[in-house]
Amino acid sequence: DNEGMAYLQALAISNIDWDQATREFYNKMFLGGISFYDFTALFGSAVTNREVVISNYDPNDPRRRSTPQGHPSLDTFLAVPLLQEGITVGVIGLANREGGYTEERVQELETIWSSCAQIVNAYKIKLEKIRVRKEMLKINEDLSITLKEVEKSKYKIEATKDKLQRYANIINKYVITSSTDKEGMIT
Repeated sequence: DNEGMAYLQALAISNIDWDQATREFYNKMFLGGISFYDFTALFGSAVTNREVVISNYDPNDPRRRSTPQGHPSLDTFLAVPLLQEGITVGVIGLANREGGYTEERVQELETIWSSCAQIVNAYKIKLEKIRVRKEMLKINEDLSITLKEVEKSKYKIEATKDKLQRYANIINKYVITSSTDKEGMIT
């Protein structure tokens, strides 16, 4: 974030069983973006330790945290780290699957996780390219302004040089055409 804190930004959310309360929660919370900062929560190990997190019907799971008001209950939860060259580029979080989640199911869906990691990484690369392009355009604009200022300064220097040369010529003429008396005074 702007203060250098690590966080997880929710880029998408979906639920096929949305009711009015879920829609209201989504409209209130998600459209402005949901950022997660507590890496000790359920999804945390997926981010920090690059581990799959499974929590099925366990209200005493020490990783569980309270949810925002209006948030649907999390009865079962799965967080899968999206890895690209060993680096966590994102996390897929799934919740409330009837019957819960299993390691076997996670393994069955490995190709989906891998594809999602590539998509998220491509998205991040695209955002970085956009940021770099904007930065390059700003640098180019600043450089153009600086070059114009240098040109103006160059003309001022040339004009000052010409003016000083004229004064020097006038002084030289005066010195050459003048003579001095016995005390060294110009006459």
